[in-house]
Amino acid sequence: WNEVGPVAGPGFLPNVAVTALQVFNSGGLKFLRAATCGRGIWQWDLVTTPDLQLSVASNPQTIFASQTATYTGMIFAHNGYASSVNLSCVPGTTGTPQNCAVNPGVITPTAQGAAFTLTAKGAAGDYSFNLQAAGTDPSNVTHVFPLSLHVIDFTLSAPSPTSVSVAPGATSAPVSTTVSADGAFGGQVTLSCSGLPAGTACQFQPSVVAPTSASPVSVSLTISTSITSPPGTYQILISAASPGGNTKSQLLILSVNFVPDYILAIANASLTAHVNSSAIFNGTLTAVNGYSSAVAISCATGAPANCVVNPASIVPSDVGVPFTVSVSSVVSQAFAFNINAFGGDVLSVSHSMPVAFTALPAQSFDFTLSATPPSVSIASGQTATYSIDVSPTTGAFPGNVTFSCSGAPALTTCNFNPLQISSGSGDSVVTVTALTTAPTPASRISSALWMSFPIAAFLWTWKQQPNLKRRAGYAVLMIFVAALCGSSCGGGLQGNGDLGTGSPGTPVGTYNLQITVSATSVTHSAQVKLVITQ
Repeated sequence: WNEVGPVAGPGFLPNVAVTALQVFNSGGLKFLRAATCGRGIWQWDLVTTPDLQLSVASNPQTIFASQTATYTGMIFAHNGYASSVNLSCVPGTTGTPQNCAVNPGVITPTAQGAAFTLTAKGAAGDYSFNLQAAGTDPSNVTHVFPLSLHVIDFTLSAPSPTSVSVAPGATSAPVSTTVSADGAFGGQVTLSCSGLPAGTACQFQPSVVAPTSASPVSVSLTISTSITSPPGTYQILISAASPGGNTKSQLLILSVNFVPDYILAIANASLTAHVNSSAIFNGTLTAVNGYSSAVAISCATGAPANCVVNPASIVPSDVGVPFTVSVSSVVSQAFAFNINAFGGDVLSVSHSMPVAFTALPAQSFDFTLSATPPSVSIASGQTATYSIDVSPTTGAFPGNVTFSCSGAPALTTCNFNPLQISSGSGDSVVTVTALTTAPTPASRISSALWMSFPIAAFLWTWKQQPNLKRRAGYAVLMIFVAALCGSSCGGGLQGNGDLGTGSPGTPVGTYNLQITVSATSVTHSAQVKLVITQ
Protein backbone atom coordinates (compact mmCIF):
# COMPACT_ATOMS: atom_id res chain seq x y z
CA TRP A 1 0.00 0.00 0.00
CA ASN A 2 1.01 3.60 -0.56
CA GLU A 3 -0.22 6.42 1.62
CA VAL A 4 -1.73 9.22 -0.48
CA GLY A 5 -2.40 11.64 2.37
CA PRO A 6 -1.79 13.33 4.68
CA VAL A 7 1.77 12.13 3.89
CA ALA A 8 3.01 10.10 0.94
CA GLY A 9 5.01 6.89 1.00
CA PRO A 10 4.81 3.10 1.03
CA GLY A 11 3.75 1.12 4.07
CA PHE A 12 1.16 -1.20 5.51
CA LEU A 13 -2.52 -0.41 5.64
CA PRO A 14 -3.17 0.68 9.25
CA ASN A 15 -5.05 -1.66 11.52
CA VAL A 16 -8.02 0.70 11.80
CA ALA A 17 -11.50 0.81 10.42
CA VAL A 18 -11.77 1.56 6.67
CA THR A 19 -14.62 3.99 6.04
CA ALA A 20 -14.69 3.90 2.21
CA LEU A 21 -13.26 1.93 -0.74
CA GLN A 22 -13.28 3.08 -4.39
CA VAL A 23 -11.47 2.32 -7.64
CA PHE A 24 -9.82 5.32 -9.38
CA ASN A 25 -8.34 5.76 -12.86
CA SER A 26 -5.45 8.24 -12.81
CA GLY A 27 -3.12 8.93 -15.75
CA GLY A 28 -3.89 5.57 -17.32
CA LEU A 29 -3.42 3.62 -14.06
CA LYS A 30 -6.04 1.98 -11.89
CA PHE A 31 -5.93 2.21 -8.09
CA LEU A 32 -7.96 0.93 -5.18
CA ARG A 33 -8.17 3.69 -2.59
CA ALA A 34 -9.17 3.25 1.04
CA ALA A 35 -10.18 5.99 3.47
CA THR A 36 -9.34 5.10 7.07
CA CYS A 37 -10.61 6.39 10.36
CA GLY A 38 -8.00 8.96 11.39
CA ARG A 39 -5.03 7.36 9.56
CA GLY A 40 -5.24 8.99 6.10
CA ILE A 41 -5.97 7.72 2.58
CA TRP A 42 -4.12 4.70 1.13
CA GLN A 43 -4.07 3.22 -2.36
CA TRP A 44 -3.17 -0.11 -3.98
CA ASP A 45 -1.99 -0.34 -7.58
CA LEU A 46 -4.37 -2.74 -9.26
CA VAL A 47 -2.15 -2.93 -12.34
CA THR A 48 0.96 -4.84 -11.51
CA THR A 49 2.30 -5.15 -15.02
CA PRO A 50 4.77 -2.53 -16.35
CA ASP A 51 2.84 0.65 -17.17
CA LEU A 52 3.14 4.42 -17.57
CA GLN A 53 1.25 7.48 -16.27
CA LEU A 54 0.71 11.00 -17.76
CA SER A 55 0.34 14.25 -15.80
CA VAL A 56 -0.16 17.73 -17.41
CA ALA A 57 -0.30 21.04 -15.52
CA SER A 58 -1.80 24.41 -16.59
CA ASN A 59 -4.87 22.87 -18.16
CA PRO A 60 -7.18 24.34 -19.55
CA GLN A 61 -5.74 27.49 -21.18
CA THR A 62 -7.09 30.60 -22.95
CA ILE A 63 -5.04 32.49 -25.55
CA PHE A 64 -5.52 34.97 -28.40
CA ALA A 65 -5.39 33.58 -31.94
CA SER A 66 -1.93 35.03 -32.53
CA GLN A 67 -0.51 33.44 -29.39
CA THR A 68 0.79 29.95 -28.50
CA ALA A 69 -0.31 27.91 -25.48
CA THR A 70 2.36 25.87 -23.67
CA TYR A 71 1.45 22.89 -21.49
CA THR A 72 4.06 21.31 -19.18
CA GLY A 73 3.79 17.62 -18.32
CA MET A 74 5.45 14.61 -16.72
CA ILE A 75 5.41 10.91 -17.71
CA PHE A 76 5.98 8.30 -14.98
CA ALA A 77 7.07 4.64 -15.20
CA HIS A 78 5.31 2.07 -13.00
CA ASN A 79 6.28 -1.51 -12.19
CA GLY A 80 9.57 -1.23 -14.00
CA TYR A 81 8.31 0.12 -17.33
CA ALA A 82 11.43 0.93 -19.39
CA SER A 83 10.34 1.28 -23.04
CA SER A 84 10.33 4.52 -25.01
CA VAL A 85 6.99 6.29 -25.55
CA ASN A 86 5.75 8.29 -28.55
CA LEU A 87 3.91 11.50 -27.51
CA SER A 88 1.47 13.20 -29.93
CA CYS A 89 -1.70 15.32 -30.19
CA VAL A 90 -4.84 13.40 -31.19
CA PRO A 91 -8.49 14.49 -31.55
CA GLY A 92 -10.85 14.34 -28.61
CA THR A 93 -14.42 15.61 -28.72
CA THR A 94 -13.09 18.17 -31.23
CA GLY A 95 -10.16 18.15 -33.58
CA THR A 96 -6.73 19.27 -32.48
CA PRO A 97 -5.60 22.90 -32.89
CA GLN A 98 -4.04 23.62 -36.28
CA ASN A 99 -0.59 23.66 -34.71
CA CYS A 100 0.03 21.13 -31.95
CA ALA A 101 3.42 19.56 -31.09
CA VAL A 102 5.07 17.69 -28.19
CA ASN A 103 8.72 18.11 -27.29
CA PRO A 104 10.35 15.66 -27.07
CA GLY A 105 8.14 13.56 -29.28
CA VAL A 106 9.81 10.34 -28.02
CA ILE A 107 10.54 9.97 -24.31
CA THR A 108 11.40 7.22 -21.84
CA PRO A 109 9.41 7.51 -18.62
CA THR A 110 11.07 7.15 -15.23
CA ALA A 111 9.79 6.43 -11.78
CA GLN A 112 10.54 10.02 -10.77
CA GLY A 113 8.91 11.37 -13.94
CA ALA A 114 10.33 12.62 -17.23
CA ALA A 115 9.38 16.17 -18.30
CA PHE A 116 7.96 17.27 -21.65
CA THR A 117 6.10 20.28 -23.14
CA LEU A 118 3.18 20.55 -25.54
CA THR A 119 2.59 23.70 -27.61
CA ALA A 120 -0.66 24.52 -29.41
CA LYS A 121 -2.14 27.40 -31.41
CA GLY A 122 -4.89 27.81 -33.95
CA ALA A 123 -7.85 29.78 -35.20
CA ALA A 124 -10.35 31.19 -32.73
CA GLY A 125 -12.50 28.49 -31.21
CA ASP A 126 -12.77 25.95 -28.38
CA TYR A 127 -10.66 22.78 -28.62
CA SER A 128 -11.08 19.58 -26.57
CA PHE A 129 -8.29 17.23 -27.69
CA ASN A 130 -5.97 14.58 -26.20
CA LEU A 131 -2.30 14.06 -25.52
CA GLN A 132 -1.52 10.45 -26.50
CA ALA A 133 1.33 8.38 -25.05
CA ALA A 134 1.95 5.20 -27.15
CA GLY A 135 4.52 2.80 -25.70
CA THR A 136 6.94 0.79 -27.83
CA ASP A 137 6.78 -2.15 -25.42
CA PRO A 138 5.52 -5.54 -26.71
CA SER A 139 2.06 -4.75 -25.28
CA ASN A 140 1.98 -1.29 -26.92
CA VAL A 141 0.68 0.27 -23.70
CA THR A 142 -1.18 3.45 -24.70
CA HIS A 143 -2.76 6.20 -22.58
CA VAL A 144 -4.40 9.57 -23.41
CA PHE A 145 -4.69 12.75 -21.33
CA PRO A 146 -7.57 15.16 -22.13
CA LEU A 147 -6.61 18.80 -22.80
CA SER A 148 -8.72 21.95 -23.30
CA LEU A 149 -7.74 25.13 -25.19
CA HIS A 150 -9.83 28.30 -25.75
CA VAL A 151 -8.58 30.47 -28.61
CA ILE A 152 -10.21 33.94 -28.62
CA ASP A 153 -9.95 36.98 -30.87
CA PHE A 154 -11.75 40.12 -32.06
CA THR A 155 -11.93 41.90 -35.41
CA LEU A 156 -12.39 45.48 -36.62
CA SER A 157 -14.26 45.96 -39.89
CA ALA A 158 -13.21 48.41 -42.59
CA PRO A 159 -14.72 51.89 -42.11
CA SER A 160 -17.74 52.92 -44.13
CA PRO A 161 -17.18 55.15 -45.99
CA THR A 162 -13.45 54.63 -46.41
CA SER A 163 -12.82 58.37 -46.92
CA VAL A 164 -14.35 61.55 -45.53
CA SER A 165 -14.02 65.29 -46.22
CA VAL A 166 -14.39 68.09 -43.69
CA ALA A 167 -13.84 71.84 -43.71
CA PRO A 168 -11.68 73.58 -41.10
CA GLY A 169 -13.70 74.35 -37.99
CA ALA A 170 -16.33 71.70 -38.78
CA THR A 171 -17.21 68.09 -37.97
CA SER A 172 -17.25 65.27 -40.50
CA ALA A 173 -20.18 63.07 -41.38
CA PRO A 174 -20.31 59.87 -39.27
CA VAL A 175 -18.08 56.95 -40.24
CA SER A 176 -19.22 53.50 -39.11
CA THR A 177 -17.23 50.40 -38.19
CA THR A 178 -17.98 47.17 -36.31
CA VAL A 179 -16.08 45.32 -33.58
CA SER A 180 -16.79 41.56 -33.56
CA ALA A 181 -15.66 38.77 -31.21
CA ASP A 182 -14.45 35.25 -32.04
CA GLY A 183 -14.47 32.22 -29.80
CA ALA A 184 -15.15 32.75 -26.10
CA PHE A 185 -13.89 36.36 -26.13
CA GLY A 186 -15.28 38.28 -23.14
CA GLY A 187 -12.98 41.28 -22.79
CA GLN A 188 -13.23 44.98 -23.63
CA VAL A 189 -11.95 46.69 -26.77
CA THR A 190 -10.79 50.34 -26.74
CA LEU A 191 -10.89 52.39 -29.95
CA SER A 192 -8.53 55.20 -30.92
CA CYS A 193 -7.12 56.91 -34.00
CA SER A 194 -3.75 58.30 -35.02
CA GLY A 195 -2.22 60.26 -37.89
CA LEU A 196 -4.50 63.29 -37.38
CA PRO A 197 -3.38 66.74 -38.55
CA ALA A 198 -2.94 69.57 -36.04
CA GLY A 199 -6.12 70.89 -34.46
CA THR A 200 -8.07 67.74 -35.32
CA ALA A 201 -9.68 65.15 -33.03
CA CYS A 202 -11.66 61.96 -33.49
CA GLN A 203 -14.66 60.97 -31.39
CA PHE A 204 -15.91 57.37 -31.08
CA GLN A 205 -19.38 56.55 -29.89
CA PRO A 206 -18.93 54.36 -27.92
CA SER A 207 -15.17 54.43 -27.42
CA VAL A 208 -15.01 51.21 -25.33
CA VAL A 209 -17.02 48.14 -26.37
CA ALA A 210 -17.50 44.56 -25.12
CA PRO A 211 -18.51 42.39 -28.07
CA THR A 212 -19.30 38.67 -27.94
CA SER A 213 -19.37 36.10 -30.71
CA ALA A 214 -23.16 36.45 -30.76
CA SER A 215 -23.30 40.25 -30.40
CA PRO A 216 -20.96 42.45 -32.47
CA VAL A 217 -20.94 46.17 -31.60
CA SER A 218 -21.35 48.99 -34.13
CA VAL A 219 -19.26 52.13 -33.57
CA SER A 220 -19.71 55.64 -35.02
CA LEU A 221 -16.67 57.86 -35.64
CA THR A 222 -16.65 61.60 -36.36
CA ILE A 223 -13.62 63.81 -36.94
CA SER A 224 -13.65 67.45 -35.80
CA THR A 225 -11.30 70.09 -37.15
CA SER A 226 -10.43 73.57 -35.94
CA ILE A 227 -10.19 76.76 -37.95
CA THR A 228 -6.40 76.34 -37.89
CA SER A 229 -6.39 72.73 -39.17
CA PRO A 230 -4.14 72.66 -42.27
CA PRO A 231 -5.78 71.57 -45.52
CA GLY A 232 -4.62 68.36 -47.15
CA THR A 233 -5.20 64.61 -47.40
CA TYR A 234 -4.28 62.39 -44.45
CA GLN A 235 -4.21 58.65 -43.72
CA ILE A 236 -5.95 58.11 -40.38
CA LEU A 237 -5.30 54.81 -38.60
CA ILE A 238 -8.30 53.51 -36.65
CA SER A 239 -7.09 51.13 -33.92
CA ALA A 240 -8.86 48.63 -31.65
CA ALA A 241 -6.95 47.18 -28.68
CA SER A 242 -7.74 44.68 -25.92
CA PRO A 243 -5.45 43.71 -23.00
CA GLY A 244 -3.33 40.69 -23.92
CA GLY A 245 -4.21 40.73 -27.60
CA ASN A 246 -2.83 42.27 -30.76
CA THR A 247 -4.12 45.69 -31.88
CA LYS A 248 -6.35 45.61 -34.96
CA SER A 249 -6.26 48.56 -37.39
CA GLN A 250 -8.11 49.98 -40.38
CA LEU A 251 -7.24 52.89 -42.67
CA LEU A 252 -9.44 55.98 -43.21
CA ILE A 253 -8.64 58.76 -45.69
CA LEU A 254 -9.32 62.28 -44.34
CA SER A 255 -9.46 65.35 -46.59
CA VAL A 256 -9.42 68.79 -44.97
CA ASN A 257 -10.77 71.28 -47.54
CA PHE A 258 -11.05 75.06 -47.63
CA VAL A 259 -14.82 75.46 -47.91
CA PRO A 260 -16.47 78.77 -46.93
CA ASP A 261 -18.47 78.08 -43.81
CA TYR A 262 -19.49 79.62 -40.51
CA ILE A 263 -19.66 78.51 -36.89
CA LEU A 264 -22.86 78.80 -34.86
CA ALA A 265 -22.18 79.01 -31.12
CA ILE A 266 -24.47 79.51 -28.10
CA ALA A 267 -22.67 80.63 -24.94
CA ASN A 268 -25.47 79.68 -22.51
CA ALA A 269 -27.29 76.68 -23.93
CA SER A 270 -29.45 75.99 -20.86
CA LEU A 271 -31.65 78.65 -19.20
CA THR A 272 -34.33 78.81 -16.52
CA ALA A 273 -36.89 81.54 -15.79
CA HIS A 274 -40.27 81.88 -14.13
CA VAL A 275 -43.52 81.86 -16.07
CA ASN A 276 -44.03 85.13 -18.01
CA SER A 277 -40.38 86.07 -17.43
CA SER A 278 -37.87 86.24 -20.27
CA ALA A 279 -34.54 84.43 -20.61
CA ILE A 280 -31.95 85.30 -23.25
CA PHE A 281 -29.60 82.97 -25.13
CA ASN A 282 -26.39 84.67 -26.30
CA GLY A 283 -25.01 83.45 -29.61
CA THR A 284 -22.38 84.30 -32.21
CA LEU A 285 -21.84 83.56 -35.89
CA THR A 286 -18.18 83.34 -36.95
CA ALA A 287 -17.10 83.19 -40.58
CA VAL A 288 -14.74 80.40 -41.71
CA ASN A 289 -12.68 80.57 -44.91
CA GLY A 290 -14.15 83.91 -45.93
CA TYR A 291 -17.85 83.08 -45.63
CA SER A 292 -19.74 86.28 -46.55
CA SER A 293 -23.41 85.40 -47.12
CA ALA A 294 -26.31 86.42 -44.91
CA VAL A 295 -27.45 83.76 -42.44
CA ALA A 296 -31.06 83.52 -41.23
CA ILE A 297 -31.47 82.44 -37.60
CA SER A 298 -34.68 80.93 -36.26
CA CYS A 299 -36.17 78.83 -33.47
CA ALA A 300 -36.91 75.24 -34.45
CA THR A 301 -39.90 73.07 -33.57
CA GLY A 302 -40.32 72.55 -29.85
CA ALA A 303 -39.44 76.12 -28.86
CA PRO A 304 -41.81 78.11 -26.59
CA ALA A 305 -44.41 80.25 -28.35
CA ASN A 306 -42.46 83.40 -27.52
CA CYS A 307 -39.04 82.86 -29.15
CA VAL A 308 -37.56 85.99 -30.74
CA VAL A 309 -34.18 86.22 -32.52
CA ASN A 310 -32.47 89.62 -32.68
CA PRO A 311 -31.24 90.25 -35.30
CA ALA A 312 -32.85 87.48 -37.32
CA SER A 313 -30.38 87.81 -40.23
CA ILE A 314 -26.60 88.19 -39.83
CA VAL A 315 -23.55 88.25 -42.08
CA PRO A 316 -20.86 86.39 -40.07
CA SER A 317 -17.40 87.89 -39.63
CA ASP A 318 -14.00 86.48 -38.72
CA VAL A 319 -14.27 87.89 -35.19
CA GLY A 320 -17.87 86.74 -34.69
CA VAL A 321 -21.17 88.64 -34.83
CA PRO A 322 -23.38 88.42 -31.72
CA PHE A 323 -27.12 87.81 -31.62
CA THR A 324 -29.69 87.03 -28.94
CA VAL A 325 -32.67 84.72 -28.68
CA SER A 326 -35.29 85.80 -26.12
CA VAL A 327 -37.68 83.13 -24.84
CA SER A 328 -40.56 83.07 -22.36
CA SER A 329 -43.61 80.95 -21.64
CA VAL A 330 -47.03 81.48 -20.10
CA VAL A 331 -47.06 77.89 -18.81
CA SER A 332 -44.61 76.00 -16.64
CA GLN A 333 -42.81 73.58 -18.96
CA ALA A 334 -39.39 72.30 -20.05
CA PHE A 335 -38.47 73.03 -23.68
CA ALA A 336 -35.70 71.33 -25.68
CA PHE A 337 -35.23 72.68 -29.19
CA ASN A 338 -32.67 73.81 -31.75
CA ILE A 339 -31.58 77.25 -32.82
CA ASN A 340 -31.21 76.92 -36.59
CA ALA A 341 -28.99 78.90 -38.96
CA PHE A 342 -29.57 78.80 -42.75
CA GLY A 343 -26.94 80.32 -45.03
CA GLY A 344 -27.86 82.30 -48.12
CA ASP A 345 -24.89 80.90 -50.08
CA VAL A 346 -25.27 78.64 -53.11
CA LEU A 347 -24.64 75.56 -50.94
CA SER A 348 -27.22 76.69 -48.35
CA VAL A 349 -24.82 75.83 -45.53
CA SER A 350 -26.88 75.22 -42.41
CA HIS A 351 -26.07 74.53 -38.77
CA SER A 352 -28.07 74.05 -35.60
CA MET A 353 -27.37 74.15 -31.88
CA PRO A 354 -29.48 72.36 -29.25
CA VAL A 355 -30.65 74.50 -26.34
CA ALA A 356 -32.92 73.99 -23.34
CA PHE A 357 -35.29 76.38 -21.55
CA THR A 358 -37.30 75.62 -18.41
CA ALA A 359 -40.22 77.84 -17.38
CA LEU A 360 -40.71 77.51 -13.63
CA PRO A 361 -44.06 78.09 -11.88
CA ALA A 362 -44.84 81.73 -11.01
CA GLN A 363 -42.98 82.76 -7.89
CA SER A 364 -45.28 83.42 -4.89
CA PHE A 365 -44.39 86.31 -2.57
CA ASP A 366 -45.14 86.74 1.13
CA PHE A 367 -43.77 88.49 4.17
CA THR A 368 -43.94 88.29 7.95
CA LEU A 369 -45.12 91.05 10.33
CA SER A 370 -44.59 91.50 14.07
CA ALA A 371 -45.29 94.44 16.43
CA THR A 372 -43.79 95.30 19.85
CA PRO A 373 -44.61 96.10 22.56
CA PRO A 374 -48.07 94.52 22.54
CA SER A 375 -49.51 97.25 24.83
CA VAL A 376 -48.63 100.85 25.85
CA SER A 377 -50.30 102.90 28.65
CA ILE A 378 -50.16 106.73 28.59
CA ALA A 379 -52.10 109.77 29.74
CA SER A 380 -53.99 111.80 27.17
CA GLY A 381 -51.72 114.31 25.51
CA GLN A 382 -48.77 111.91 25.52
CA THR A 383 -47.32 109.78 22.67
CA ALA A 384 -47.30 105.95 22.46
CA THR A 385 -44.47 104.36 20.44
CA TYR A 386 -44.47 100.91 18.81
CA SER A 387 -41.97 99.07 16.60
CA ILE A 388 -43.04 96.80 13.72
CA ASP A 389 -40.75 94.39 11.87
CA VAL A 390 -41.58 93.43 8.26
CA SER A 391 -39.51 90.78 6.48
CA PRO A 392 -39.96 89.13 3.03
CA THR A 393 -40.02 85.34 3.27
CA THR A 394 -37.74 85.06 0.20
CA GLY A 395 -35.46 87.57 -1.46
CA ALA A 396 -36.56 91.19 -1.25
CA PHE A 397 -39.78 93.17 -1.50
CA PRO A 398 -40.85 93.31 -5.17
CA GLY A 399 -42.56 96.69 -4.68
CA ASN A 400 -42.93 99.56 -2.21
CA VAL A 401 -44.39 98.70 1.22
CA THR A 402 -47.08 101.02 2.68
CA PHE A 403 -48.64 101.33 6.16
CA SER A 404 -51.93 102.37 7.75
CA CYS A 405 -53.65 102.06 11.12
CA SER A 406 -57.24 101.92 12.34
CA GLY A 407 -59.10 101.64 15.64
CA ALA A 408 -57.49 104.72 17.21
CA PRO A 409 -59.61 106.72 19.73
CA ALA A 410 -60.90 110.22 19.01
CA LEU A 411 -58.36 113.03 18.84
CA THR A 412 -55.54 110.52 18.13
CA THR A 413 -53.39 110.16 14.99
CA CYS A 414 -50.89 107.48 13.83
CA ASN A 415 -47.57 108.35 12.23
CA PHE A 416 -45.03 105.97 10.55
CA ASN A 417 -41.28 106.43 10.22
CA PRO A 418 -40.31 105.80 7.47
CA LEU A 419 -43.55 106.45 5.61
CA GLN A 420 -42.86 103.45 3.31
CA ILE A 421 -40.23 100.80 2.55
CA SER A 422 -38.69 100.95 -0.91
CA SER A 423 -38.84 98.14 -3.47
CA GLY A 424 -35.85 95.80 -3.27
CA SER A 425 -35.49 96.17 0.51
CA GLY A 426 -35.15 93.24 2.85
CA ASP A 427 -35.99 92.89 6.54
CA SER A 428 -36.99 96.37 7.81
CA VAL A 429 -38.09 97.99 11.10
CA VAL A 430 -40.65 100.83 11.17
CA THR A 431 -41.56 103.07 14.16
CA VAL A 432 -45.27 103.77 14.77
CA THR A 433 -46.30 106.68 17.03
CA ALA A 434 -49.84 107.31 18.33
CA LEU A 435 -50.29 111.04 19.12
CA THR A 436 -53.06 111.74 21.67
CA THR A 437 -54.68 115.09 22.64
CA ALA A 438 -54.68 116.62 26.15
CA PRO A 439 -57.97 118.11 27.59
CA THR A 440 -58.44 121.98 27.47
CA PRO A 441 -60.76 124.17 29.81
CA ALA A 442 -63.83 126.10 28.50
CA SER A 443 -63.11 129.70 27.16
CA ARG A 444 -64.08 132.98 29.29
CA ILE A 445 -65.30 136.26 27.82
CA SER A 446 -64.38 139.55 29.48
CA SER A 447 -67.21 141.46 31.20
CA ALA A 448 -66.02 144.46 29.29
CA LEU A 449 -67.51 142.88 26.21
CA TRP A 450 -70.94 142.80 27.86
CA MET A 451 -70.56 146.34 29.08
CA SER A 452 -69.78 147.62 25.63
CA PHE A 453 -73.41 147.35 24.55
CA PRO A 454 -75.03 149.75 27.13
CA ILE A 455 -72.10 152.15 26.82
CA ALA A 456 -72.59 152.30 23.09
CA ALA A 457 -76.33 152.96 23.58
CA PHE A 458 -75.59 155.72 26.13
CA LEU A 459 -73.15 157.48 23.88
CA TRP A 460 -75.61 157.51 21.00
CA THR A 461 -78.49 158.83 23.19
CA TRP A 462 -76.31 161.37 24.97
CA LYS A 463 -75.15 162.78 21.68
CA GLN A 464 -78.75 163.27 20.53
CA GLN A 465 -79.67 165.48 23.60
CA PRO A 466 -79.06 169.20 23.08
CA ASN A 467 -79.88 170.05 26.68
CA LEU A 468 -76.85 169.94 28.94
CA LYS A 469 -78.89 168.98 31.97
CA ARG A 470 -80.35 166.01 30.19
CA ARG A 471 -76.87 164.95 29.07
CA ALA A 472 -75.69 165.06 32.69
CA GLY A 473 -78.66 162.94 33.76
CA TYR A 474 -77.92 160.34 31.11
CA ALA A 475 -74.30 160.19 32.26
CA VAL A 476 -75.33 159.48 35.86
CA LEU A 477 -77.73 156.79 34.64
CA MET A 478 -74.98 155.17 32.53
CA ILE A 479 -72.62 154.98 35.51
CA PHE A 480 -75.34 153.26 37.53
CA VAL A 481 -76.04 150.68 34.78
CA ALA A 482 -72.35 149.92 34.34
CA ALA A 483 -71.93 149.33 38.05
CA LEU A 484 -74.94 147.03 38.06
CA CYS A 485 -73.58 144.97 35.10
CA GLY A 486 -70.18 144.70 36.69
CA SER A 487 -71.56 143.33 39.92
CA SER A 488 -73.80 140.82 38.13
CA CYS A 489 -70.82 139.45 36.17
CA GLY A 490 -68.73 138.73 39.21
CA GLY A 491 -67.11 142.06 39.68
CA GLY A 492 -65.88 144.59 37.22
CA LEU A 493 -63.55 143.60 34.38
CA GLN A 494 -62.77 140.18 35.83
CA GLY A 495 -65.88 138.43 34.60
CA ASN A 496 -65.76 134.74 33.66
CA GLY A 497 -68.72 134.20 31.39
CA ASP A 498 -68.45 131.20 29.05
CA LEU A 499 -68.01 131.60 25.27
CA GLY A 500 -67.67 127.70 24.46
CA THR A 501 -67.52 124.26 26.04
CA GLY A 502 -63.62 123.63 25.62
CA SER A 503 -62.02 120.12 24.71
CA PRO A 504 -62.07 116.95 26.87
CA GLY A 505 -58.95 115.50 25.04
CA THR A 506 -58.43 111.83 24.01
CA PRO A 507 -61.01 109.78 25.95
CA VAL A 508 -59.84 107.47 28.72
CA GLY A 509 -60.08 103.77 27.80
CA THR A 510 -58.40 100.73 26.18
CA TYR A 511 -58.21 100.66 22.38
CA ASN A 512 -57.06 98.05 19.83
CA LEU A 513 -54.93 99.65 17.14
CA GLN A 514 -54.92 97.68 13.86
CA ILE A 515 -51.64 98.25 11.95
CA THR A 516 -51.94 97.17 8.30
CA VAL A 517 -48.94 96.59 5.99
CA SER A 518 -49.36 96.18 2.21
CA ALA A 519 -46.67 94.89 -0.21
CA THR A 520 -47.77 94.47 -3.84
CA SER A 521 -50.93 92.34 -3.58
CA VAL A 522 -50.13 90.88 -0.15
CA THR A 523 -51.54 92.49 3.01
CA HIS A 524 -50.98 91.55 6.66
CA SER A 525 -52.14 93.18 9.92
CA ALA A 526 -50.91 93.28 13.51
CA GLN A 527 -52.85 94.45 16.59
CA VAL A 528 -51.50 96.40 19.58
CA LYS A 529 -53.26 97.95 22.61
CA LEU A 530 -53.36 101.65 23.49
CA VAL A 531 -54.45 102.39 27.07
CA ILE A 532 -55.41 106.02 27.96
CA THR A 533 -55.25 106.27 31.74
CA GLN A 534 -56.43 109.90 32.32
